[in-house]
Amino acid sequence: MFFKLLVNSTNHVDINRTSTTHLTHHQITMEFPSLLLSLQILIPTLIFLTLILTKKRAPKLPPGPRRIPVLGNMHNMISGEAPHRLLHKLSQKFGPVMHLQLGEVSVAVISSPEAAKQVMKTHDIHFASRSPIIVAEIISYGCTSITFSPYGEYWRQLRKITTLELLSMKRVQSFRWLREKVFVDLARKFAGAGAEVNFSKKFNAATFGLISRAALGDGTKQVESLHPMINELAELSAGFDIADVFPSVKLFQWMSRLKKRVLVIHKDIDRILEEVIHQHRIANNDEHHEDILDVLLKYQQDGLDFSLTKDNVKSVIVDLDMEDGFGLTARRLKQLYLVSGQLQLLIVTSAPYGHYWRHLRKICTLELLSAKRVHSFRSLRERVFLDLALRIASNEKSPINLTAELYASTYALISRATLGERAKEHEALIPILEEVMECAAGFYVAEFFPSIKFLQGVSGLRKRVGGLHREIDEILEDVIRQHRGVEADERGEH
Repeated sequence: MFFKLLVNSTNHVDINRTSTTHLTHHQITMEFPSLLLSLQILIPTLIFLTLILTKKRAPKLPPGPRRIPVLGNMHNMISGEAPHRLLHKLSQKFGPVMHLQLGEVSVAVISSPEAAKQVMKTHDIHFASRSPIIVAEIISYGCTSITFSPYGEYWRQLRKITTLELLSMKRVQSFRWLREKVFVDLARKFAGAGAEVNFSKKFNAATFGLISRAALGDGTKQVESLHPMINELAELSAGFDIADVFPSVKLFQWMSRLKKRVLVIHKDIDRILEEVIHQHRIANNDEHHEDILDVLLKYQQDGLDFSLTKDNVKSVIVDLDMEDGFGLTARRLKQLYLVSGQLQLLIVTSAPYGHYWRHLRKICTLELLSAKRVHSFRSLRERVFLDLALRIASNEKSPINLTAELYASTYALISRATLGERAKEHEALIPILEEVMECAAGFYVAEFFPSIKFLQGVSGLRKRVGGLHREIDEILEDVIRQHRGVEADERGEH
């Protein structure tokens, strides 16, 4: 009996196990299609949600042409047309606020008054700072000029100096004699030409001479030498360099010929400015009219709350020579928001805002460009343009490039007012500054891909601008030494 019960119990257990196994297999077989269906629904849903969330986190960029890998929209910029005309055509298709990707640099082009007002007035502080390009970084002594210094306390102080000192109404009126002299000289050049004259070149030269003489002093001889340097810098800055659009590739900067040339020009300009500064420091205070360089040197020596280094002084001088005389900002397009590759920037007329800039603007406003300062250079203006008129009058039987004559006279006026008429470096600065302007106006890939250090070396821009910077620095050092010599002898302001 016990054995029979055991057998029955065992059979019952086996039967239950068999039924359970069969049931489990059947359930799995029935549920497997449901699992596949659930996965088919779940996976696309997750992908869709991921795309939505990613899209929400990504910055909202303006419309623009389709980009290609690595190069972005650089292929759209390859055309025989001028850049501003090409951008105008693209803006007609994509709207007044347009996005371009130039290598690593992302660019937004502003082409309507309403959008420009939002950028330059309503939200100007947010767009004040500029990402440095190779030419600007070299020629502005590490972006310490009014134009390229980052927004902050320095920028605010620099702007204050510019507004209250350098470009005040009093300062401007003080240079009236210089303006009159420069344009009288220009008129004499025209009168004596007796043939065709390149008016644009003459006028530009006269303007550059006016600014240089107002900045460096009317007697500075090195002003004329700055003219060709500035012209070359203008040409270089208007060009294209791959290191500017691939700034992260340092190899491009190392290979950049532009950088090498700008470095050479900068060296020449610096040498001239050093000489002019030296002349200002050793000259007799009673022998010349106070120029912009004299005003800037006060902020280096007087131990004020805000002081300028010698390189800061030279960067402001170069900024005055380049920006106003050659329209560098206009070449760069005044209302341009750039986000090319690794960079996001807005190209506007205003300088980067900051503490340094504010102090520099203050110096320019109250000292360098005040009405009194400008008026004080009246005789210099008259003399410069009287010389120009005489040159034109003396050239009766041959054509005259009026543009070049005006350009030279203007530069002579600015450099003499800046460095002083006694400085000998005016002539040496001209070719250096021309080359710096050429470098600054160029297009360089390394500036759009700043993280690619290779691109900076490849373009050659850094080395070129560095050479130019050293030349300028040597000149400015000499001029500063001259100015300091005056104060050492007289213990007073020039």
